[in-house]
Order: sequence, then structure tokens, then C-alpha cells
Amino acid sequence: MALAAEDHLAILNLIARYNHAIDLGNPEMWADCFTEDGEFDARPVTHCHGRAELLEFCQHAQGRVRHWTSNLLVEGEGDTATASLYLMALTPGAVAEPGVTGVYHDQLVKQDGDWKIKRRFLAFEEPPKDLDL
Repeated sequence: MALAAEDHLAILNLIARYNHAIDLGNPEMWADCFTEDGEFDARPVTHCHGRAELLEFCQHAQGRVRHWTSNLLVEGEGDTATASLYLMALTPGAVAEPGVTGVYHDQLVKQDGDWKIKRRFLAFEEPPKDLDL
């Protein structure tokens, strides 16, 4: 069975919470967007596994950019889903400066009624052909 509209909305809110948390400097809220064993692969910038590494990364990254995401495409069934969305990051200030762009590729799971990121891969260019997305 395809994902319900409520699941799509919950995933949209998860993505927004992720952006707000890292941009506003809330490492706990940012790490809560992931499963306990969640992975964030944004090489060469970072590659985090698990809550402790996620918290550490967010503490150093917080407030450095503003994340703008768009064109969210979600597909899934039951308690698992995939998502892909565009990223544009701007350096904040009186006059914002251009930053990086890329595409997030997410593996999502629903745990205890809440959607979480199991794995997020940030492709600054095209992802490797052998990457399981």
C-alpha cells in the first residue's frame, strides 16, 4: 500500500525540522531527525554514523549556512520510504552569499509513529552508480 497523505506531511515536517535545527543551532533536535544508528554521508564534508557523531557534527556546523530544500519526491510503502530533494545552502548575513548545492537522497523509516532518517546521502554532483539509493 502506498504512503498515506499523513505520512507525506510528516516527512515534509521532518525535512523542515532538520533544516531549522541545524540552521538555528539545536544539535539535539537535529540528531532526533535520525534513527539512533542513522547515517549522514556528505563526503568530503562529513560522514557521520550514530547519534554521538551526528551531535558532534551539528555542534560545529550550526549557524554557518541556511538550508533551502525543494522538489521533494517521496516514495514508499508501509513504514519505509525514500526521498530525494534539492539543496541550496546560503551563507547568512545582510547580503547572503551563495553556498553549495546538491541533492539529498534519503532512506526513511517510521519508528513508534514518527518518521526518521535512516540514511541521508548528499550528492554534490551525480551519486556514484553503485550507491544503493
